[in-house]
Amino acid sequence: NIYRISTFGGVPSKIIDNSSGKVNFSPDGKKITFFRCNLNQSEGCSLWIADANDGKNERKITTRPIPVRISDAVFSSDGKSVIFASGQSLNAANEFGLTQIDLQTGIESDYISEKFFDIIKLAWLPDTDELLITASKTPNKNFHIWLISKAQNE
Repeated sequence: NIYRISTFGGVPSKIIDNSSGKVNFSPDGKKITFFRCNLNQSEGCSLWIADANDGKNERKITTRPIPVRISDAVFSSDGKSVIFASGQSLNAANEFGLTQIDLQTGIESDYISEKFFDIIKLAWLPDTDELLITASKTPNKNFHIWLISKAQNE
């Protein structure tokens, strides 16, 4: 579950039920992304968006079937799309990639063509169109930080 609490303290209020994984905020702080991974055959992991203040206006923006999972997501700097990492690492192949989804149209496209064994975390560098990802190209516990620049995608 996802809770909201004032920075001044007080009683936490639950805004989202049944979430899995990380929560990320839109640039204006009004929306959040979160995951629900049911791990059943009809629906594996889904990426959702909702109002950050109260969890209202929940909307599923994409789903991946088992064994594919979604590991992290970030809003674009203009808040009009979400870039997310998804793939599977059960077969020890490089199948994790970055996908961008337009929040208005729902159209998905590869953010980069490069694939990884696993991607754990995504983060924007301040005041740039460059993304840092924590990822591995081999099936081990040695993850590296990769710089993904917008120019690389054009």
